[in-house]
Amino acid sequence: MIIMEAILSASALLHGRAAQSVGRSVVRTFKRWWAVYTAWHREQRAMAELLSMSDRDLRDIGIDRCEILRAVRGDTARSVYDAMPISFAISRKLRIS
Repeated sequence: MIIMEAILSASALLHGRAAQSVGRSVVRTFKRWWAVYTAWHREQRAMAELLSMSDRDLRDIGIDRCEILRAVRGDTARSVYDAMPISFAISRKLRIS
């Protein structure tokens, strides 16, 4: 009987630790998702702001309309996003509010 109680209590303890581990994993995943979402949202707002400016205003701050995506995303966007047309970025602007 003592052995059975020990097995049952060990099983319950391990189950509790597994649940805590899953809970921590869910929280970490949510935090990562939230960080990515907020970065994406900031990027979209910056794009919308720059796209709403006139060509003259953009030249005043040193960028052309075709460079808006690079200006928002930084130099790392040069190799990855060169093929993305500005019309795609403009269509994404319409979804932001």
